[in-house]
Amino acid sequence: MPRCIRCKRAGEVEGWGRRRNGWLKQLCPACDAARLERIKCPRCGVSVAERPDWKRSEKTGLLKLFCPDCYASGRVKQTSGKHHCQRCGALAVDRPDWGRYEHGKRRLKSLCPDCDAASIERRNNAQKLTRAEQSRLQRERDAAKEGRELEPYVPQAERDRAGRMLAADRLAERARALWAKEWLRPFRKSQGETYWDDPAYREKQKAKYREHYDRNRDAEVARVLAYKRTNPERNTRWAQTRITRERAGDDGTATHEAVAKIKEQATECAYCGCVLDEKQTDHMIPLVLGGEHSLRGRQGQPGGYFAALRDAARVRPGERLPARAAGRVRRVVP
Repeated sequence: MPRCIRCKRAGEVEGWGRRRNGWLKQLCPACDAARLERIKCPRCGVSVAERPDWKRSEKTGLLKLFCPDCYASGRVKQTSGKHHCQRCGALAVDRPDWGRYEHGKRRLKSLCPDCDAASIERRNNAQKLTRAEQSRLQRERDAAKEGRELEPYVPQAERDRAGRMLAADRLAERARALWAKEWLRPFRKSQGETYWDDPAYREKQKAKYREHYDRNRDAEVARVLAYKRTNPERNTRWAQTRITRERAGDDGTATHEAVAKIKEQATECAYCGCVLDEKQTDHMIPLVLGGEHSLRGRQGQPGGYFAALRDAARVRPGERLPARAAGRVRRVVP
């Protein structure tokens, strides 16, 4: 019982194929049919299994390179066992310039000079491509086989150029913005001028400062105390400056006894109306703005500690203010 050398399966002699000399083939019918399916014409792609009339060489008995239709149409020449091009079928006897291999026995090349030159050119072009370009070409070939469409390819140099142009546009936009800011600076008010000239902006900033202080009250108190400990000479200078201002604006009414009496009688903050836990006295017109160190005309007001710290003091309507305090007084009592 014959056995296939490829699949190792045994079969009956009756269904086994035979060679031209009558001997049994080494492949079973299934493997032999698969082999014939793989053998195709290099010109048109037709397999041997599709053409039972595929011709064989008279000298060796092997299957010819091209299918019968390619030989009949004249696209390739009949070789009759002579050396021919494996791609186009041209005979070596018709081309005196047919090349030879440099190694071994210097046999004739398997391709004619024209096909060999085209093959060398394709190989050189492939070597010039980078790995990324080769991958791109492979993706395009795979997409073409599957019928998919890829986005138009943009070379890396063009993408780099577009990125540099975008960065240049952004830099130019920032430069134009800075130039416009510098050019308009003389025509715009500073933040300090806007604070004193625009009441709405001033109230907005004060509300923001108060909100920040309420959220970070402990941190702000610790920061001020730490600054005073770190800079004792400046703290001493501030105390001396305040004493000097109090003496300059003192009219004799803001004595220790009078201030203690006001604190004792006060039960509510003059600014926010809350019950006083820790009592303080504040100048309605600050000393730094020319206010007097006095208790007359409601200049000295009892208030809470944090109400005084957050700059919430007010001025009553109709009170005469010094010129230095004009436009910079605290909020007016309704």
